[in-house]
Amino acid sequence: MATLTMGSAGNYTWYLDYTISQSISLNRSTISYTLRIRRNVASSWGAFWGSSARTFNVTINGSSDSEGHTNIDFRNSQDIDFTTGSVNVNHDADGTKSPVSVSVSVSGSYLSSGFPVPTSLSGKTISLATIPRAATSITRSASTQTGSATTLALSPLVSGFNYVLEYKSPLTGTWTGIGSASGISGSSWPYSTTIAHGEIPNATSGTIQYRVTTLDGSGGPQIGSTAEASFAYTVPTSVQPTIGAPTWTEGASTAGLSTLTNSAEVFVQGWSKLIPTFTSDPGTGASTTTAVATVNGVSGNTTSGVAFANVVTTQGVGSAFSAIITDSRGRTDTETGTVSPAVHRWGRPIASAGTPVVTPTSTTQTIALSGVQATTTSFYLSGSQRNVLQTRVGYRNLTTAGAWVYGSWTAQALSSSDASDNAYAPGTAITVATGLEPSHEYEVTIQVRDIFGLNSLNYSSGTPYVESSLVVSAQNVLISLDGNTAVGIGKIPTQGIFDVAGDVHATTVHATTLTQDGNAVVDVTDTATSSVAGIVELATNAETLTGTATDLAVTPDGLASLTALSTRRGLVELATDAEAQAGSDTQRAVTPSGLAARSVSLFSGSANGGSNFSLSQGITDFTRVTIYYSDNDDYFDSVDIYTPDTVFSSSASTATKYLLSAAGGGSTGYLKRRIIYFSSTAYLRTLRTEYVAINGSNYISANNQIVITRIVGHY
Repeated sequence: MATLTMGSAGNYTWYLDYTISQSISLNRSTISYTLRIRRNVASSWGAFWGSSARTFNVTINGSSDSEGHTNIDFRNSQDIDFTTGSVNVNHDADGTKSPVSVSVSVSGSYLSSGFPVPTSLSGKTISLATIPRAATSITRSASTQTGSATTLALSPLVSGFNYVLEYKSPLTGTWTGIGSASGISGSSWPYSTTIAHGEIPNATSGTIQYRVTTLDGSGGPQIGSTAEASFAYTVPTSVQPTIGAPTWTEGASTAGLSTLTNSAEVFVQGWSKLIPTFTSDPGTGASTTTAVATVNGVSGNTTSGVAFANVVTTQGVGSAFSAIITDSRGRTDTETGTVSPAVHRWGRPIASAGTPVVTPTSTTQTIALSGVQATTTSFYLSGSQRNVLQTRVGYRNLTTAGAWVYGSWTAQALSSSDASDNAYAPGTAITVATGLEPSHEYEVTIQVRDIFGLNSLNYSSGTPYVESSLVVSAQNVLISLDGNTAVGIGKIPTQGIFDVAGDVHATTVHATTLTQDGNAVVDVTDTATSSVAGIVELATNAETLTGTATDLAVTPDGLASLTALSTRRGLVELATDAEAQAGSDTQRAVTPSGLAARSVSLFSGSANGGSNFSLSQGITDFTRVTIYYSDNDDYFDSVDIYTPDTVFSSSASTATKYLLSAAGGGSTGYLKRRIIYFSSTAYLRTLRTEYVAINGSNYISANNQIVITRIVGHY
C-alpha cells in the first residue's frame, strides 16, 4: 500500500492510503483508496466531536466519491478512516498513462475549532506503471528468397505473451497459421520460418503478408490489435522446369503386330505407329503453362507431357526432336537431339510364278509351275521366328470365263535367323491342277502372305496377299478349224472366230475390234473428232455449201464448189488491174493494186492562163474528173465533173463550168471565179479570173488568181 499526505491543520494530518491493480486485457489500472485522518497529539486521543452530517469527497483522475459523517471520535483510536473507494483509469493505446491527479474536499465545517480542515487538499498525483501491450511492428532479416529461412522480429515483445503468427501468399490468398495455434511464446522470438517456392507459383517474385495476434499467455485473451507487414520474396533462379528426351510407345492396334513386336520389344517398319512421349516437370511449386515439342516436323503440346501419333516407322531413321516447357513463372527449359527407336525392317512379300509346265494326256492336261519363288521378311527375335510364310496356287478357265479355283494355304518353313529374308524356292514343280481341257486356255497364279496377310490386312496391292500369274495357252497346233465357227493359227481357237496363238483375236466375222492380251489394239468403231482419229463420212457439195455439219469431211470438189457470193463467204478469184478499171465484173475481188489503177493523174503542176494545157489522157476514157485548185489568197478546193465528155465547149461564150473561191482581206471580202472548159478531149481551156469585192458596193474586176494544181481521172 502507498500513502499520499494530502495536508495538515492543527494537530491533525490527512492521508490517502491506496493500492493499484492493472488489467492487461482491458489496458487500465484500478486505484483503491482510503481517506485517513490522524490526531498527532496522543494526549488528546479521546477527543470527540458531534455535529450535523458533513461530507468527505475524494477525486482521482476526475472521478469523485464521497462519504458523510456526523461523529468524529478519537477516544479509542489515533486514526479514523473517513472515505473508501476505487477508481478505474484507462491507459493510452501503448499502455502508458500520465500521473493522475488526486484531491480531497469537505463540505461544511465542524462547530468545534479543535478539528480544523486543511486549507488545501489538492495538487497531489499518483504515477501508474505502463501496461504491457500487443506487438505493433514486424521486421524481417536474413534471406529474402523462397526456400530459405527468414527471421521475423516483433516490437514491442513481452516474454509472458504468446503470439499467433500467420501468412498470406499469392498461392491461396488466404491466411495460414505458422507454429502453434495457441501462439508462439514471447521467449521464442525472433522467430525463424521458411516460405516454400510454391507459395509464389506464377511469377519469379511476389509479396508475402504476415500478421501477428498478441495473446495474454498461452491461449489467453487477445491483447490489442493485430499487427501486419508485407515483404517481397524472389524465387531462386535455380528453380526451373525440365523436359526430357522422348520415350516411345506403340500406337497401332494392327492385327498381327503384337505377334511380331512381342509387347513392344521393337517396332515394325510400315505398320507401327510410334508415339513419342515427352516427360516434363514444371519448376518446384509452379505449374506447366505449355509444353511444346516437334518430332520429324510434327508438333503438339499438352500440360502434362507431349504425345504424337504416327511419327516414324522407318528402320534406322533417326527422329530429330526439339521440346520446350514454359512454367507458370515464365521460366523455360529446352531439349533437342535425335533419337532412333528400335524399328525392325519389313517388306511386302514377293511372289514369282516361274514358268508353266503342261503335261498332256489323250484327253486332258495337267498344269504345274516350275521355278516358283516366295519371299517374306524374317522376324527372328529373342530366340523365335515370329513371322510366317504361306503360299497357295489357283487357276481359272479363260475359255469359259470360269471362276478362280484355289488350293489351301500352305505354311512354308522359315529360318532361325534374322540376317536375311526368308525365301521359299521348291526344287520341283508345283502342281496347280489336273484333268484340264487341252483345248482351253487357263490363267494360273501363286499367292504369298505373311503374318499381316494371315490377319486379313491388305498390302499396298489392295489384297491380303501378293501374287504372280501367267496364262497357259491351249495345246499348240499349226492351224485348227473348229467346225464353221472359228480358226486357230498356232493353237486351238479359244477366243473369238480368229485366234492367233492366243495373242490376237477377232470376236466376230464382221469384227470391228482386234484384241491383244485383253486390250483393243485396233478399234474401227471409233468416230473421228477433233481430238480422236477414227472413221469419218465425206460431205456432199450441198453439205459443204451449207457449212453447218461438224462430223463430215470436206472433199476437194466440195471445197471448189464453195464460191463467194454477196450473201455467202467462200472462194473468190482476184481481178486484174484491167478488170478493175473496166468495173463490170461481179464475181472477182479487187486488189489494192487494182483499186489504185481505177484513178489516173491527168495533170499536175500550175495552170494559170488563158490558153489550153495538155492532159496525159483523153477525158472520154473516164466517168469522172476531179480538178484541184487554189487561189492567191490561200484558198484550196476541188470540183468533180461527172461524164466530162459532155462538157465540151468550142469557145468561152458557151462554157458553163466555173472554179469558185472565196477570200477576205481587211474589211473587204472577195468572191472569185474562173471559167473552164474542155476545148478537146485532151486539152483544158482556162479563162481569166473574175472577182467581186464586197465592201458596201458590188463590182466585177479581173486578173485575180485561181490556179489549177492537179487533175485526176476516174474510171
